[in-house]
Amino acid sequence: MPEFKGCFLEVQLEAQSPMIHFQAGQEHPGVTLRASEVKPKLDRFLLRKLKKVAGCTDEQQLKKKYPSFFHSTEHMAFHYKMDIIQKSKAVLVDLSPDDKKCRYELYYGNVGENRKEKKMGVFSNPIITIFCVVSDLRKLIQEYLAEFFIITNFGTMQNKGFGSFLPKDYRYKNSLDHKQKAEVADILLEDLRDLADGEENNTRKIKTCYGISFDEVPNDSYKVKNEYYIQMFREIKQFYGIMKSGQNFRGFARSYIYEYMHTKNIDNEKAWMKQKGISPVVYTGDHPRENEDRQDTNPKYVRAMLGTGGAISYIKEKGKPCDKNRRVPITITSTDEEISRVPSPIYFKIIKNVVFIIARDVPKEIFHVTYEFENKLWKKKGTLCTPDHFDIDEFLESYVDYYNGALRKKVGNMGKSKKVVRIKCSDMLESR
Repeated sequence: MPEFKGCFLEVQLEAQSPMIHFQAGQEHPGVTLRASEVKPKLDRFLLRKLKKVAGCTDEQQLKKKYPSFFHSTEHMAFHYKMDIIQKSKAVLVDLSPDDKKCRYELYYGNVGENRKEKKMGVFSNPIITIFCVVSDLRKLIQEYLAEFFIITNFGTMQNKGFGSFLPKDYRYKNSLDHKQKAEVADILLEDLRDLADGEENNTRKIKTCYGISFDEVPNDSYKVKNEYYIQMFREIKQFYGIMKSGQNFRGFARSYIYEYMHTKNIDNEKAWMKQKGISPVVYTGDHPRENEDRQDTNPKYVRAMLGTGGAISYIKEKGKPCDKNRRVPITITSTDEEISRVPSPIYFKIIKNVVFIIARDVPKEIFHVTYEFENKLWKKKGTLCTPDHFDIDEFLESYVDYYNGALRKKVGNMGKSKKVVRIKCSDMLESR
């Protein structure tokens, strides 16, 4: 990593995956990371590190101990300035072209948009300049800046691996060895531990990071690199898609969150909506036909444990109203106004040729919350609660075993998919 020269630190970044940027569709030549997104995230990360260094979790005490580190006594913003420039023209890529082989299938944001309004992906290698006059703060920034980029993604759909960057001169080559994979896993897990330590009564024991390895990142043109990342995100889509939504093409696989919850004697919102007449009863392909007259005894909004959204849509049912896209939309709204959209706790981070997978905390605020499901076209609605608790680590471990094993017997095309491996954390994390 480069060092501060006086009060300035300059770092050249290298894209580890395309970023989905709000200006990319406008073909802006300098589109890249924004300091308005990077600095607040870096501030929060540095604050966690400072708390560990100082052995103090009280933020007001930290301000008294390190008054020169902060802009003011009112805010937790650190006392440095950041500038980001893109000297060379950013490379834009079409996320959803007409050719299906060239699509980032994980991204649905362009559905229904015209060509001018489509979001684009961008590969950029920006230069970040940090200006800091506080000597001890410079040391903190310099020590942890690389770790910050290892754990953090930027832009749209950052939880799914988009928008990953790494300092260009960092010691990793285009293919990580076992030691480097373990090092990245340690950094990701240590940050999860720091986040958990900052929450009252958090007893979660985080020990496992998972990974999907690919061939070495090509040094060729961005056209070749783009093809490489399309395949990488295709694997991410399949891994996450079957986990949350299941699959009904090239072989049927039920949503694993539903399967898992059934082992806990908890039913799901999809079956409940069919039973209440809120959603269509449509079976396609080799989906096993269920008893439409059954009444589940313990339904819950279980997919909320993997993130919530404002709506979901289903294939039309014969003889009933649908929208212009021949779909039936269902709006999903929390009856608690303080509960906003909850992101997925499953986090994907791309470093060189490896997709790292970790599970962040499921917010406690999402447990036992009532949601309203409404089909406005059919004038049908009902309310359903989320579960009272959910062990995200047990769930992810169980899913990885299923994904690598039993699922491959159910779905014919799974034989071509890469297996997900456990990346063992260090002895330091094991002992905590």
